[in-house]
Amino acid sequence: SAMRDREQRSQTGVNRAQRDLHAMLHMAFDMVRTLAEYKAPHKEPLRMRIGIHYGNVTAGVIGTKKLRYDIFGTDALMGNAIESNGVIGSVCISE
Repeated sequence: SAMRDREQRSQTGVNRAQRDLHAMLHMAFDMVRTLAEYKAPHKEPLRMRIGIHYGNVTAGVIGTKKLRYDIFGTDALMGNAIESNGVIGSVCISE
């Protein structure tokens, strides 16, 4: 039935979002772990903050001479704020 199809599509979207989130978290923690283990040739440790926020953004290429890909929107600003106010060497995640 149409109702069952709609429920399956909705469940598939939830499963996909959960898979994406799991992959994103796994990558973030792998990045932190890799940097902690990396021996930089210049003796200064490489440091990174990671902020994760899930939401809606608008994305696109901007510029005419030097093209850049960027994302815009309230959720993009939230992710940036989480990262920039985060603790070095850790992963900060919004609720």
